[in-house]
Amino acid sequence: MNPTRTLALALALLVALTVPATSKDVKDPSAAIFHDKILAPSRWTGETLADVAAAMKAGEVGRTTVDYTYTYTLGVGSERDRIATCEVVVVIGVGLAEWNHRGKRPAADREWDRFVAELARHEDGHVQIARRLFADAPERCIGQTPAACQAALDAIMQRERSEQAAFDRETRHGATTGAILRGGVDPRPR
Repeated sequence: MNPTRTLALALALLVALTVPATSKDVKDPSAAIFHDKILAPSRWTGETLADVAAAMKAGEVGRTTVDYTYTYTLGVGSERDRIATCEVVVVIGVGLAEWNHRGKRPAADREWDRFVAELARHEDGHVQIARRLFADAPERCIGQTPAACQAALDAIMQRERSEQAAFDRETRHGATTGAILRGGVDPRPR
């Protein structure tokens, strides 16, 4: 399997984990809109998994980014300084890992695929945190002044960052849940 196929399979797994089993054609006006974005993968060039595992100790392996934009309309009459409708769009980007020597040794490939799948599962934990915290963001802004809406969204973003950091601490960036590359499967030849 080539590196692109590995990444595609891992991203397919990630999408399967994050997309609800059913979807509605009718948008809930009080719910945020989520867009998924594929980020460039971290690229690893070690000849063996042992080389890659050693290099990973000093670099970022997977990542999830969260950003949002929002638009609103103000009410009329006595409500002209209050938000009547609000749309919050949250863009969640996920980047995994790619190894340029994948496809050369079956045992190493199996371990790499296992690792990338676990990395995708870990990054999905980050995605779920963001989705949970931003889910009702538009509802928090309805009836508020634009400044209060901005403050509410800033508070969500601050909480999101705090929970993401706690998640990484608790899982040691996924290591405790299996997102750790076992370099011993493919050691450097002597």
